Amino acid sequence: MLDTQFPKVVQAADAVDLGDFIATNGNRISDWLSTHGALLFRGFPVDGPETFENACARFSPGLQRYVGGGALRKNVSGRVYTSTEIAADQVIPLHCESSYFQVPPERIWFYCDTPAATGGQTPVGDMARVLERLPDDLVQRFDSRGVRYFYNMHAGKGFGRGWPDAFGTQDRAEVEAWLDEKGFSHEWRPDGHLYAEMNAPGLRVHAGSGVTVWGNQAASWHVRGLGAGPARAIRGVYKQERLFPKHALFGDGTSIPDADIETILATLAEEEVAFDWQAGDVLLCDNHRIAHGRRPFTGARRVLVTLA
Repeated sequence: MLDTQFPKVVQAADAVDLGDFIATNGNRISDWLSTHGALLFRGFPVDGPETFENACARFSPGLQRYVGGGALRKNVSGRVYTSTEIAADQVIPLHCESSYFQVPPERIWFYCDTPAATGGQTPVGDMARVLERLPDDLVQRFDSRGVRYFYNMHAGKGFGRGWPDAFGTQDRAEVEAWLDEKGFSHEWRPDGHLYAEMNAPGLRVHAGSGVTVWGNQAASWHVRGLGAGPARAIRGVYKQERLFPKHALFGDGTSIPDADIETILATLAEEEVAFDWQAGDVLLCDNHRIAHGRRPFTGARRVLVTLA
């Protein structure tokens, strides 16, 4: 089990550079991350996305581009992105980043450039504890069938996300190469829309500890995760699940009941551990076990992210 101090706060003793601290204490940070799952670096003079990226690269060389993912994000600089472009009044439930891929990123880093006036926390949660709390029959369904994620992306105009924005290119061959590498099946529609789907596990075994965790993003992709009202609206417009802009099914192509998603969302909410952001804070999470979310907020919140 993870240590109950979660996330562990690593407080700067003086104005030491975070990148230098990470380079000097790499082994300790690895041990802390294994013990606690999430680390909050506080009091270090991190003054912008470039400083943040450089510090992260000292521990996680080869930071990743965010391409083809389900979240709405904007590139800020280099490998640094906004954490989300979803409206401030919306809740983002706990999830491990890109767990709709066969191999999600190992780590995720967050940087608070500007805290919200109110709310706006990035709660974290242990997906091993989530798994323990879910009903056995629900777990068995997801374990035996897995999850199929799909999206219908327009060519630039329409509801939801367009594929040129998601992939950062207008080159279909480049998009196809990325989808093939990740294991997506895909189809170009006559209207220029892109349909892509991927099967991924419902549960995963955490490599570092051997612990089985709730390892999917069904609750984030399924239309019921948007709320009862938006789900009704989408179903009213599109009629067939396969036409939804973004959605999740069981891996065998059968529908995931709304009741399952509601149970998952309630369990995720119960496992949230939240803290208030301070300007300059940097959060590091073991993305193969520790999930993150976002609470609604007011004010000019700016939290950035990079993946490793």
